[in-house]
Amino acid sequence: MSTIRTKLNAERSEATRVRLLRAARGVFERRGYGAASVADIVNASGLARGTFYVHFKSKREIFIAVVHAVRADLLEGQMRPMEGTGTVREATRFAIEHYLKAFKASARMINLIEEISISDRVVKAAWQETRDALQANTIHSLERLRERGYADFEGDARIMATVIGGMVERMGSIRYVLGTPFEDEEYFGTITTAYLNAGRIHGDVPIEQARRSGAATTVAAARRSQAKRNGTRRK
Repeated sequence: MSTIRTKLNAERSEATRVRLLRAARGVFERRGYGAASVADIVNASGLARGTFYVHFKSKREIFIAVVHAVRADLLEGQMRPMEGTGTVREATRFAIEHYLKAFKASARMINLIEEISISDRVVKAAWQETRDALQANTIHSLERLRERGYADFEGDARIMATVIGGMVERMGSIRYVLGTPFEDEEYFGTITTAYLNAGRIHGDVPIEQARRSGAATTVAAARRSQAKRNGTRRK
């Protein structure tokens, strides 16, 4: 019985925390960080002031928690798996589209987080963790594609991930923060093409083939061998 009661209490506590986070996010998006207060968050949540301090020590702490929630949403959008079969291009577009939809849902909050990051080191560190996590996923994908012979970009994968990730993020800001209008098909399609071209990624390869390491390793070895022969001829 005590185990059940403990579980129920934990679930209620988490539900209350989520309720406070949703209220805080709405307040921050409407009023900004400076003008928002704990009282505003409490009033928006419909909970008692004391309940707020059970879960958070300050406005800054709940703001950091909101940053973490935004990170979870962006990562979920970036890493959502595409069902069925298709090409590398289709899988890339799927990932870009779902990441940008998550960006759209958090656009106001992202804009505010970046604004506060300029002057608050703790917020900056929390937001940098988000960027690092997103970049790490992109680096992993790029390195895996190059190792398997399906991406021919030169140089460091980290720099390439920064370049193409920055492009996608900036396009999200242009559309969802600045409000520049685009037609969906042209918007997502053009970003996908630019992404593939920048990384020299073979978009027409079936995604299942790209995921199989054996055959792809043979392709990569053949490409390296050809490059070596070309280099020998130039000498």
